[in-house]
Amino acid sequence: MFKLWKNLKPYTVLLIISAVFIISKSFADLLIPDLLKEVVNLIPRLPNIDPPIADMIAKGVIAMLAVFGVVVAEIIISYLSSYIAFGFGKTLRQKLFEKVQNLSQTDFEKIGTSSLITRTTSDINQMQQVTMMIIRMMFSAPIMLIGGAIMAFRLDVQITFVILGALPILVAMISFVGIKVV
Repeated sequence: MFKLWKNLKPYTVLLIISAVFIISKSFADLLIPDLLKEVVNLIPRLPNIDPPIADMIAKGVIAMLAVFGVVVAEIIISYLSSYIAFGFGKTLRQKLFEKVQNLSQTDFEKIGTSSLITRTTSDINQMQQVTMMIIRMMFSAPIMLIGGAIMAFRLDVQITFVILGALPILVAMISFVGIKVV
């Protein structure tokens, strides 16, 4: 799998742009709960609008803009990761087609036409899906982990230690599944 990722080289700029959007979205995802908390706390005080409440309304507007920004970033991330993954799949299909063109008649009989068709469709589609998933998870997971731990620490230190205690188990499970997928 990793040997095939050299085929992503033409998409380096798009991968960097995707990374920027994913990182920005992850930070916004972490900030939105605090901003929305301010909006919820504002509701009981609405009848008595004074300058501090006007400031809270401004925070509410910022929260709504952040939510909108997250939605827009998610759309852009989905588009870019799909574009990269499908371009990657196109390159793999072209290389596989070139390889199949050079097979001898004996190889064709040994492998079988149905097997070749399955490999060019199903296997490459799976590679595309894994590529899309990895593009999205590679950047967001570490930021969400670190940011979530910091936010938990701000709320309650004991909760943070529970989360950090479960972390090695979670990392081991993800590593196990990742190795099996690859």
